[in-house]
Amino acid sequence: MAEAQAEAGLVQISRDILDSMEVEIAPVQTGPSFQEQYFLPAVGVLGLLAVLMGFLFFKARGRVSFTSMVLEDQIRELEGLSLRASRTDRNLGARLQEINDRLKELERV
Repeated sequence: MAEAQAEAGLVQISRDILDSMEVEIAPVQTGPSFQEQYFLPAVGVLGLLAVLMGFLFFKARGRVSFTSMVLEDQIRELEGLSLRASRTDRNLGARLQEINDRLKELERV
């Protein structure tokens, strides 16, 4: 009805008709959305996890490096002992050389 009045050029009557109608308008959400509310905490948690994983990675890598260094030292020491032992007992020298070869294989892995 208000549209017909507006089309006929009676704009004021159309406004009066619309103003007299009681229409409930749902309230507009004014707070942040779910994504906006939890974006920064989620980014913070992911950042913290990345830092933690990096720390654990470098810690594990340091342990492996240290173990490798100790293994290399033990191999060198065993080579020296096997040379001295082979002068005294060839069988003992051969066994020590086998152990030395196995240690070198472990070092490569």
